[in-house]
Amino acid sequence: MNIDQRLDEIYGKLDRLLFDGRYEETDEVLSDLNVNVEPIVILVGYLTVTFQWKDVLLERTPLMHAIRERVEHELPERAEGILGGLD
Repeated sequence: MNIDQRLDEIYGKLDRLLFDGRYEETDEVLSDLNVNVEPIVILVGYLTVTFQWKDVLLERTPLMHAIRERVEHELPERAEGILGGLD
């Protein structure tokens, strides 16, 4: 499965969960992510699709911090461009 297909799958799955108000299940998905293994573009996809619900998802803030730490370590000069506005 290529990146675009994975992103479509992620957006579809999380959209269903979020629009159905299944926040605990969404938090489980977020907490199961391996931030050190997933491609950064996939991680940004998770942050993007959950942005509207950032205030109700308990796992989103810790995920955001972990992703920011990785991006700042691997791509310090691009970190703000990649993550800007997703907090």
